[in-house]
Amino acid sequence: MRNDKIIGALIGLVGAAGNSGWTEKTDQTIASALLQEDNDETIEEIHREKYRLSPGCSTCTAPCGNTSDYDMSCFWNGSLEEQKRKHDIINELQQVAEQYNSGKLKRLPEVCFRALACFSYGMDEAAYESLMSDFHNIAETV
Repeated sequence: MRNDKIIGALIGLVGAAGNSGWTEKTDQTIASALLQEDNDETIEEIHREKYRLSPGCSTCTAPCGNTSDYDMSCFWNGSLEEQKRKHDIINELQQVAEQYNSGKLKRLPEVCFRALACFSYGMDEAAYESLMSDFHNIAETV
């Protein structure tokens, strides 16, 4: 993918948001980043938001991994079927980000955070179908 590092950093941000809650700034950071190609400035912005939500993580001497950037090599080492599912999810996330950035959505839906969190785990057909159903429900309401 053209934005592996960004997706990996967003997964870490979602871990921080899961611990601390998320704000409109978190929504803005995620929506903007989902539409970017890998670049250091965007990744630094994601990390700034992560450390704003979980300031102790920036200096932690024993990181738990909950807010760490995801290693996208795990994605590429997964089965082709799972890679396809996750590509579909990224496409859905990008569509929601476009809707948010255009003002059609006031906040990023919770499914975006759930999808990014699930991205770092194995994804079976049932989990995939559940996420896709939630994304399609958003599309129907916009």
